Amino acid sequence: MATIVDVARLAGVSVSTVSHVVNGTRNVSDETRERVVRAIAATNYRQDRVARALRRAQTDTLALLLSDAGNLVLDEMVLGVEQEARKHGMTVLVAHAGDDPELELAAVQAFCNQRVDGLVITPVAHSRPEVADLLAETRTPFVVIDRPTSLAVDQVSVENCEPMRTLVGHLVELGHRRIGFVSGGSRVSSLEERFDGYVAGVEEAGLSIEPALVVRKETAAATRRAVVQLLSGPNRPTAVLAANQMSAVYVLEACHQLHLDVPGDLSMAMFDTFPFAEIFQPQITSVAQPTMRIGREGVRLIRRRIKKPDAAPRSLRLEPTLVYRSSSAAPR
Repeated sequence: MATIVDVARLAGVSVSTVSHVVNGTRNVSDETRERVVRAIAATNYRQDRVARALRRAQTDTLALLLSDAGNLVLDEMVLGVEQEARKHGMTVLVAHAGDDPELELAAVQAFCNQRVDGLVITPVAHSRPEVADLLAETRTPFVVIDRPTSLAVDQVSVENCEPMRTLVGHLVELGHRRIGFVSGGSRVSSLEERFDGYVAGVEEAGLSIEPALVVRKETAAATRRAVVQLLSGPNRPTAVLAANQMSAVYVLEACHQLHLDVPGDLSMAMFDTFPFAEIFQPQITSVAQPTMRIGREGVRLIRRRIKKPDAAPRSLRLEPTLVYRSSSAAPR
């Protein structure tokens, strides 16, 4: 059976370096870590994870609790979390709350009972206060991702307001004056910020906010109905901004139902993007989030919190990328 000495010899590093890579106890360069990981695979070296966890009072597990399943943006964040955790020998447990505060609380209780080393969470819109109480009581490190909050906690999100304001300006420059806004889950903080960006952009252009052009519903069914109503009237907007992926889907669905061409009859742009957006028809002008990086940064903040439980909270705002495509054009 291979030993840690065998791994060190094959990787050309010291035994202590192998230990630091395996236990995540000190920063090691990516090149050195990669050599050690390859040596571990080549020698089939296996640690007694249970014994190591007992010695260090850690379980080498992270919990990832997502607000909703089927969200492609969150799915990519999962990959970022898993990749970064794997680099440090940690296993990730994943659960979905389904936008249900009760399910979220139950999942947090289960994770705390399993003594996970930390929790990465995208909170639901109406989290129960018991969630925060439980995390504080069990002293479970946690980081909030994709849901900016004014609370003094570790968090990673993107700039939401400014990119949406910029998209409004882009449509105004093309000649649009009646620009709609579509969003579901209006009490989600990231969507609130995107709406603020829409309002700022419209007002900056000297236009008025028309309530009839704004769709902000809590459920998918209500959003679908409202979008069809928005686009079927004689005074429909000439352009629409979708606040996220599903909002964009509802706009495209309504366009198909009403036989509206994008961008011939309606220009559109969206926050988030679709997989293979470059071959998607129509090619949609979008704000692309660095989704995998959000997940990776979340794990880095958790590991920092584990090592320094009394450190000041850190808030990271990452910059998304605006990509202009053929779905936004001058009104006809």
